[in-house]
Amino acid sequence: MQLRNLNPLLILVLLFFSILNWSLESIKWRWTLKPISKLTFNQAFLSVISGVAVSQVFPNKTGEYIGRLAFVENKYKWIAALLSIWGSVSQLFMTLLFGVWGIVYLNLYQSYQGIVIVSILLMVFSFVVFSNLPFIISKLHWKFLNNLKQSSPYFNKKRLLALLTISMLRFISFVIPYLLLVYYFSNSNQYFVTIMAAISVVFLLQTIVPSFLFSDIIARISIPVLVFSKLSIPVFTNQLDYLPGLILYVFNLIIPALFGVIVFTFKKINDKE
Repeated sequence: MQLRNLNPLLILVLLFFSILNWSLESIKWRWTLKPISKLTFNQAFLSVISGVAVSQVFPNKTGEYIGRLAFVENKYKWIAALLSIWGSVSQLFMTLLFGVWGIVYLNLYQSYQGIVIVSILLMVFSFVVFSNLPFIISKLHWKFLNNLKQSSPYFNKKRLLALLTISMLRFISFVIPYLLLVYYFSNSNQYFVTIMAAISVVFLLQTIVPSFLFSDIIARISIPVLVFSKLSIPVFTNQLDYLPGLILYVFNLIIPALFGVIVFTFKKINDKE
């Protein structure tokens, strides 16, 4: 099946999930900055989209917050940068949670009871640990945790649980369109939970691999091929096992980044006037 033959309805669905993805991230960004700055949703959305554009220039998306902070008042930029770490950590927690769940599921999928127990334990463990993270890091004396320690007073358990919940919903918004693309392009009769587990492992491995513009593309090509081939899932004809990841890369990053370039440029022009 050729890419130009994508079902128009599927394209609309992918656009919907792309907007949903970045809308959830905007809500999380707004919630993260709530103690210091009252951003509207529109401001938060434009801020996040600008960050997507700038992040494509720097390795490991370190430039993301340069774009975001352009919409934050100068007096709050430093503390906003510190607070933003918590949003990133919450998303990393969810990626690790689902990734570990995926690895466990793919090795224990014949034991339904075992999977249910492990899933519940992983979810409870993640929410308990993250909600108590300020206390945990206060007991650790590692220098790389200093920024988290400085900003931890701004977060209580309720705020942390909200961040983690939004991050969970955002992760699900990654998985669903990927799942739809797998079924759209393949003749796989695998149970959808099995493919969801494989996708979660793909996202985990992509997060672990250091990313830059070209290495990110290589990872999105090679990692899905590796994971799906291990499962013996004939995802695509013509051996294009990497196609869902690349399609989502376009919808979730390239298109928002192009829009973000325009937003960031106009923001900088207005700031100079």
